Amino acid sequence: MGEPGWRRLVLALAFCFVVGLDQVGPVHAQFQSFRVAPNDTTVIQGDNVILPCAVDNIQGALQWAKGGFVLGYDYSIPGFPRYTVEGNFGIGEYNMVIRDAKLTDDDEFQCQILPTSTHPLLQAIMWLTVMVPPETPVIVGYSNGSDVNVQQTTTEVNLTCRVDNGKPAPEVTWLKNNEPATELVQYSTERLSNKLINAKSIIALKPRREDNGAIYSCRATHKALRGRVLETYIRLSVFHPPDPPTITGYNQNDILRTGQTVTLQCTSVGGNPLAQVVWYKNDQQIDFSYTTGGNRAVNDLAFTVDSTDNNAVYRCEVTNVVHTLPMVASVTLKVYFSPEKVTINGHQNARAGETITLSCISAKSNPASVITWISRGRQLSGAVSAVVPSPEGGYITTSNISVKLTDQENNVVYACQGTNDQLGETTRTEVSLRVLYPPFPPTIEGYTENTSIRAGTIQKLKCLCMGGNPIATLTWWKGDKQMPAVDKSVGTIASSEISFIAKEDDNQASYRCNATNPATAEPLIVSVKLTVHFPPKSVTITTDPPVAKANEKLTVTCTSSSSNPASVIAWWKDGSVVKSIAAGVADAENGGIKTSNKLEITLSPSNDMDTYECQARNDVLAMTVHDAITLDVLFPPIFSGTPPQISVVEGEYVVTNFTGIANPPVTNYTWFKHGTKLKLSKLNLSRTRRDLTIAHFYAAGGVLNMTNVSRADKGEYRVEATNGQGIGKVNFTLDVQYPAAITKITTPVYADNGDTAFIECLAEANPVVPNMIKWSRAGYTMSPAKTRQVYGEGKSFLTVYNVSKHDSGAFVCTAQNGIGSSATKIAELLVKYAPEIDKSPMYAKAASDKGMTGKLTCRAKGVPVVEFTWLKGNTVLNTTHAKYRAVTKKIDTVTYESNLHVMNVSQSDYATYICKGKNALGEDQTSVSLDGTSKPDVPYNISVVAVNGHSVTLRWTPGFNGGLVTTFRVRYRALGTDASAFKYADTSSNNKFILTELSPNTRYEITVKAINKKGESTYQMKSIQATTKPEKTGQVILGINDSVVVILALSVSLSVIMGVTIVVVIFCIRRRRQRLRREQAASDAASSRNSSAPANTIEMYAPSDRPLYPNGGTYIDDQSYNTYDKNMDDFATDSYRSFDDDEDVKRVFLPQPPNNPQAQRYTPAPRSSPAVDTQRTFMVPENPNSPGEFISPPRGTNARPYVGNDTDNRYYAEQLRQNQLQRSLGAVQPDLVRLTPTKTPTLPPNHPLSQSQRSLGTIPQSPAHHPSIVHKVSGANPNMPIFPPQHPSIIHDKVSGPANILPIPARNYATHEMPPSTVSVPAIPRRITTSGTTDMRPSSRPPTPPVRTAQSSLEMRGHLV
Repeated sequence: MGEPGWRRLVLALAFCFVVGLDQVGPVHAQFQSFRVAPNDTTVIQGDNVILPCAVDNIQGALQWAKGGFVLGYDYSIPGFPRYTVEGNFGIGEYNMVIRDAKLTDDDEFQCQILPTSTHPLLQAIMWLTVMVPPETPVIVGYSNGSDVNVQQTTTEVNLTCRVDNGKPAPEVTWLKNNEPATELVQYSTERLSNKLINAKSIIALKPRREDNGAIYSCRATHKALRGRVLETYIRLSVFHPPDPPTITGYNQNDILRTGQTVTLQCTSVGGNPLAQVVWYKNDQQIDFSYTTGGNRAVNDLAFTVDSTDNNAVYRCEVTNVVHTLPMVASVTLKVYFSPEKVTINGHQNARAGETITLSCISAKSNPASVITWISRGRQLSGAVSAVVPSPEGGYITTSNISVKLTDQENNVVYACQGTNDQLGETTRTEVSLRVLYPPFPPTIEGYTENTSIRAGTIQKLKCLCMGGNPIATLTWWKGDKQMPAVDKSVGTIASSEISFIAKEDDNQASYRCNATNPATAEPLIVSVKLTVHFPPKSVTITTDPPVAKANEKLTVTCTSSSSNPASVIAWWKDGSVVKSIAAGVADAENGGIKTSNKLEITLSPSNDMDTYECQARNDVLAMTVHDAITLDVLFPPIFSGTPPQISVVEGEYVVTNFTGIANPPVTNYTWFKHGTKLKLSKLNLSRTRRDLTIAHFYAAGGVLNMTNVSRADKGEYRVEATNGQGIGKVNFTLDVQYPAAITKITTPVYADNGDTAFIECLAEANPVVPNMIKWSRAGYTMSPAKTRQVYGEGKSFLTVYNVSKHDSGAFVCTAQNGIGSSATKIAELLVKYAPEIDKSPMYAKAASDKGMTGKLTCRAKGVPVVEFTWLKGNTVLNTTHAKYRAVTKKIDTVTYESNLHVMNVSQSDYATYICKGKNALGEDQTSVSLDGTSKPDVPYNISVVAVNGHSVTLRWTPGFNGGLVTTFRVRYRALGTDASAFKYADTSSNNKFILTELSPNTRYEITVKAINKKGESTYQMKSIQATTKPEKTGQVILGINDSVVVILALSVSLSVIMGVTIVVVIFCIRRRRQRLRREQAASDAASSRNSSAPANTIEMYAPSDRPLYPNGGTYIDDQSYNTYDKNMDDFATDSYRSFDDDEDVKRVFLPQPPNNPQAQRYTPAPRSSPAVDTQRTFMVPENPNSPGEFISPPRGTNARPYVGNDTDNRYYAEQLRQNQLQRSLGAVQPDLVRLTPTKTPTLPPNHPLSQSQRSLGTIPQSPAHHPSIVHKVSGANPNMPIFPPQHPSIIHDKVSGPANILPIPARNYATHEMPPSTVSVPAIPRRITTSGTTDMRPSSRPPTPPVRTAQSSLEMRGHLV
């Protein structure tokens, strides 16, 4: 049964029930009835509607119902804001008014008048229909106004129009060009669950060509639209092919001439869409640009006729999407053209008496051209002509003529002309015939054989040759390679000059000059052989055996490359010449000689990473070349200076470096504890400190990371390092320190009165320190007469003499060894005595109301344990019975309390109870009376605890509380005042209270009474007196609230003062910085005015007499170079770009090697070379009296600063060279590098320098390789373990002098200021990468002002400061 059905059933049953009631009541003549009954009504959604209902003789209550749901008697109809019942109720009008009708209002409505005892039920039913206008029509698949493309060949096209969400269903019609459509139309509707209806209309079309452009409209009408029409439309586009194309602008068989302008027009009419029109020439597309308009598409092709258009086919193709097979129209052009040129072939030069044949060929021509020969102004006869078709169209004419040369034929002109008779156009060309004869032999100037020239100098050779027709052609050759030359001629003399830089391969090389002309059967040749002196280009270093091992002999051989004359070899180490053995000379390439020299070394581990430099010198040229080798000495692992013992606090962590020094690197570390091999986890260096504390022991190579160390870890350890050369071992002890912990204490200790008590406390700790254990007790005097403490190894004894019950209590044993926090434990001393029961009034009574539980308290002191017994009269109570329950507890070491609980108190329980306390030494008893609750007893023992200027602290002992919760009232007044001056203060505190807001220096009378709900006690008759303290002069005595205010005020004042202080300090610092800048600027300006040479200049020196910039065999050794010019920009790095605006910064140029070695003009040592420190930044002052500054290097670099002034340049030059002391870890010891302006460097007093080293200012070899040393490295993470790098293998390097030479401060230097060239400098324990260079030591000539020179193409290495 549907919802309306059951609603109607309910209403019918209700009606029958009312009617039945009416039947049993009295009958009246006139019943209530409808004057106007509601009828079915229609409304448009959103409008207002009135449902009428008028009743005559209304007796019952009236209400409206909607869909079977009654809306109630409230005519405002709660819950339905749009519904109201309106009308003239006095005459029975009860109209339902619905505003803004909605689809939910579409329902059944009833006007009901309920029955009375004399009137039956009255109801009228009507249906309200809500009309909803539909949505705008939609043609499915197409937007409004869009085109619908269809093929003409399509059999049928269906258009579907939807008009949704209307009520009732709308009417839908189709129109074609605003006329009713005659095609077949299908209409259907779909009813939705929300009472709305969707309408659909489908029209079937059969498109034809004439339907193209037709407009089909879908129109919807509906009553709710109030006469409006909803409409949408589409435009039908019927695709169909165009008409065949037509060509205009040329008539077949017309003759065109080259250069003529022709326009061909191709037109296509009709088609949908309009056609594409494309031009082709000889099947090649040439034009796709067409225009459309109206009903046609046009492509105009305009061009200038040339010879290629002869017999060319111009084709026009027309297509569209319907007709994809092109429709074609074409024309073939006919073009006349003359030859563009004529060409004469054949020899034009010959000896007298020879006959030559000249051939003249015309370019294509239409019709064929006629060729004529002309010489000396007349036409020649005897020519033979031929005509052939040209593949490109037209014809080619060829004419041959023979000419015999005589001595008179030299430079006679022969002309050939081709004529197109149809066009009357002629083309001409001509040649000159010459008679040939040879030149005289050539000669060479500019060099005399067997004289020597220097490699790198410019050499010029000139070749001269006279006579010949034509004059001679000269060419220079070196071997089979022709050389570029500068050729000139004057009259019948030809010259050719070459200029080149003499090189090594020019030694004994032959340069020849060839002279030729057409009359020479073979070239005329002259040559010269050169002698060139050149230095060696390189040295080659080899080792025997190839692999160097400790305790073996190693032979290092250095062989120079070819040199003329032979070079001399010397070995250098650490800036000093090393004794070596000559190994002979041998012939080499380019006619030079190679020289060999060798070193013999007995190796030890200390030789690893030693660098030996080989120098080959050509004495004649005073030029040298260098190479270096860094020894890679293999040796088993060794340990140096490792700590024999490691101490660590338990629970903490320690990272210890046991990295062995070995070559090759250590491959494995094995760890042992007490001889047993350990398994350790690998250390993950990416872990944080927090992660490390989770684990235990980790190992990463030779670094042992011990986390969360426990005392079980202590013991003897051994680490073994292994590489391919053997095993190295080292032992160490792990000492785990931990705080003291008390392991045993004697407690409790019982003693009889007068005895001596002994208490023992034992503790475990590492380390165990003297007096580690101490005894104490709060409020107890530990006098020597009473107590004695004796401390032994980890234990302490406390002796207490002549003990009494007052000595009973807790003694505290405290153990502290300086590690962590102290440990404490309590020992109880219990002196035996018989029980003593507290007979205070507060325990003498107990109270409870009937039916409640009474609680009696008995408290006693005694040792040993006091046991309690309760009696009522003479009867011992059974405290396990349901009536009584006793609970005993220990209050402190000697105090015990027993509480007797009397359940369900009755009148008979009100009595006196006996409490007995007993132990082994005796007993005591007291009586406790139980009574009903009452008012409390008077407090007693009132006392003053503390007195202030405005307060008094009181303490009292409460009396019996009457069995109820008790409060207390304090009464007080100033002495000398009457009773009306009493003041009162209440408190819930049981025995303590602070009276406040008192007057200073005043005596008060004070007393207390107790209060509970049963009443009040009297005030304690024995009042006390207290005098507040007087105020001090100039001091205000404040209360608690005032103190808080003062504290806050002081805090705010201090904050303000601190803020002002910070601002003043910042201001002073900034003022000081500004003043220093001004002073520095003034100093720099004065230095600039007083300086005789430009600032920021450098000199580079090395310990030999090799030139700085070789160029053409000569060099300049007394020049300074400006530090910064635009040619150096390419070498800039980010580490100093930020300082470019600071004129005082001396920049460091350490460029990356260029990718193209051939284009390299200047190549310092690569950054990867150990010979070159990682980038450093130095700032040297221009003012000699001002101190230098250090610019911090980038993080993670091993930079070492230059600090000091420029007062003694010889000292600083030496110190900067000594600054190259970085070992395999790249560590820097800051205390070794600070320079002072004195003659001798300032070093720590305990630094391990010998006296000779101190006097020379040299610094010993850095111990940075030591595995156990913790280094201070810029940018290093202090939380990470330090790992020494692996030793590199042997490599060969080209160096610019000894690798440990560093730059000196920027200025010009005289010879006496420079250090000796053989200063002993510690070797650099690094690899040295190769970069060939020349010597950089200055000559003895005095310095000159800076001169810019071109950079050499040779490689150099050094530090630019």
